[in-house]
Amino acid sequence: MKGLPTPLQLVAALLFLTAASLQAVIVAGGNGTQNTTAPTSDQGWSYVGSVNFSNGSLNASGIYLGQYGGSYWVLTAKHVADSGLGSYTLDGTTYGFVTGSGKQVGSLDLYVVQISITDPGDPLLSVSNLALATTSPTSSTAVTMIGYGRNRATSSTTYYIDTSTDPYTWSTTFSFGSPTLSGYQYASGNTKRWGSNTSEGTVVNSGTTYLVTDFDNTSGQGQAAVGDSGGGVFAYNSATGTYELAGVMDLVTSYSGQPGETAIFGNQTYSIDIATYRSLILSTVPEPAPIALLLGSGLLLLRGLSTRQRRQPAA
Repeated sequence: MKGLPTPLQLVAALLFLTAASLQAVIVAGGNGTQNTTAPTSDQGWSYVGSVNFSNGSLNASGIYLGQYGGSYWVLTAKHVADSGLGSYTLDGTTYGFVTGSGKQVGSLDLYVVQISITDPGDPLLSVSNLALATTSPTSSTAVTMIGYGRNRATSSTTYYIDTSTDPYTWSTTFSFGSPTLSGYQYASGNTKRWGSNTSEGTVVNSGTTYLVTDFDNTSGQGQAAVGDSGGGVFAYNSATGTYELAGVMDLVTSYSGQPGETAIFGNQTYSIDIATYRSLILSTVPEPAPIALLLGSGLLLLRGLSTRQRRQPAA
């Protein structure tokens, strides 16, 4: 390949790639239907649900944090909440949001909101609070990405890039000597899905610290898509033997001229780094009620420029 296109820019929030269907983490390899059940040891799967918008036309992702101050909290991206919260679905059960309970986390693109649990036998009442990372994943740390982003086409597509134009011109028609890039076009539908990846470390953009992952042509590797905003990136803590929430998917990058509704190898996912903002998140929700601790039920609880890509929200 010659002259690989390098200018990639962050493309706004994933929420706004399409107004019709914000739907699963794009996973490389296979036929695109894999990874729709919990991975080994769960890896955070049980905590990631679907945020359903009030107008019924869109949906994104949200992470169940657990019980704080006697209430039950979900964490998502603020740009998701700005679209109008309708309900939250986790493990087949749909919960209403508590009116007036939503709060932005500082000035970040993060938002916490209460859900209403009225059934005394609801399974969430026996779920431990989600562990929040206290240290950021270092480079090459294995992570698991879980969300409700768009589905993908069965097979990959190769594009021939004309880098003499601004933005670049992409075509699926063979062009001798042109640099090429490949990846997946989106498909219709919404499915909860997980993908593996490794941390590229953290970057600071516009004052926010992001955990970065690259999308490589490696079987099983994940990339955020439209609908994944508010989804979780989880890392294993060997000291505690648990998977912790390490990031909240927020933005993706794209190449110059990259066609809409595609995930191209070399794109990146920017997830808000939890370790950096852990204290701020916990100060936004009340401390766990003493009775919850006594009972032991514990219900604890994509923006900026990369050097190569343009980012865009993952909603």
